[in-house]
Amino acid sequence: LAGLQRLDPGAQGIDPRLGLGRLGRLGRPVSACSDAVAMRMLAATLGPEDVVLALSITGITAELLTAIEVARSYG
Repeated sequence: LAGLQRLDPGAQGIDPRLGLGRLGRLGRPVSACSDAVAMRMLAATLGPEDVVLALSITGITAELLTAIEVARSYG
């Protein structure tokens, strides 16, 4: 994680903001969302130096996979 520019945890079924305080201590911008549309919008702003942490307590969902695919397509 040393070279990352930004870390964006997206989660479904849990509140992704719970870990923002600890992740923010890495000294990089951190953001989180749990809304499917917001996840895709955030994913579209990412680049090759960014990291996405996708979490789900309900298993892999179509919405989460779509957001991950959008993030991959941008970096």
